[in-house]
Amino acid sequence: MTQRGFVLVATLWTLVVVFLLVASIDDAVEAELDRAIQMRDGIRNRLDLVATEAVVRYLLASGRRTTGGFVVRPENVQDIINVEGAIDPRAIGGEMVADGRPYRGFGNVVFALQDERGLIGINSAVELPMQTFLRSAGGKGGSVRRLLDVLADYRDMDNFPRLAGAERGAYAAKGLAAPRNDFLRSANEISRLIVWRDLNVDPGWFSESRMPAINFNTMPAVLLPYFFGAASDTVRAERSRRPFFRPSRIKEWLIGADRWPDEYFFYTPGDRLRVLFGAGGQCLLIALELTPLDVRSPTRERYRYEFSCDVISRFPSPHSTLTTRIFWRLGALADDPART
Repeated sequence: MTQRGFVLVATLWTLVVVFLLVASIDDAVEAELDRAIQMRDGIRNRLDLVATEAVVRYLLASGRRTTGGFVVRPENVQDIINVEGAIDPRAIGGEMVADGRPYRGFGNVVFALQDERGLIGINSAVELPMQTFLRSAGGKGGSVRRLLDVLADYRDMDNFPRLAGAERGAYAAKGLAAPRNDFLRSANEISRLIVWRDLNVDPGWFSESRMPAINFNTMPAVLLPYFFGAASDTVRAERSRRPFFRPSRIKEWLIGADRWPDEYFFYTPGDRLRVLFGAGGQCLLIALELTPLDVRSPTRERYRYEFSCDVISRFPSPHSTLTTRIFWRLGALADDPART
């Protein structure tokens, strides 16, 4: 009986060990399976992102630009020539808009285009656009003057500070790098400036442009209140219904409209764009310059970088599908221009 009891106990212990081994192997297999699925999804997202980027570049390089954005469907030449014999730049509907709104790409990829003409130029010698923005952001006369002078001193080539500005000595006193004494190379550089460092502004609202003009058709919705105040929702609806093509319509709602010359407005996207892609918790920002006259490439990449991001919050409610637009461009949906 003793021997039988020992055998029973040994058998039970063996079964326990076997069960523990099986459980540990099952956990290991499940963990490896999860890793494999993550790798598969990562590879799929990467392939979809590469495909989306290639098609977006093609659409930007080959599409005509109107006040509505980039045309992505086939057109007949006779339909786009106006009575003066020139190409009509007015919107035709269904364009891919470059105001930062999100679009769907392949798979889980989403992307957004931002025309840099719709942003505030930090290298412009004309202060009016930046002054309007800063005043609407809550700056008083003195603080706005301080910000503008500091920005101008950072760009100019001398070391003599303006009345409310700051030059090399002021930066050294705070242990900061000296001013560049040249144009800012990146909008992110704005955070290096004295006083500007303390502002709660998104560098993505600015561009390296030296032009005073702004394209309010492609200005991000978040910036519109700084230029149109309480009328910003009206402006957003109006430009969606019928994009701006005349300064008189813009000046109906623009803050300080009488101070804005007509030449301070753009109406169609420019050559410089920022394209933000997102998929699987990763974002890719590419700064593109369209170069239609370059025989080597229709686009030039100024910079790109990847970073972790919350794709859902950055790209809420993406519009349309890129697939539809590809088919439009290839002519498969040419008979159904109402689809977007």
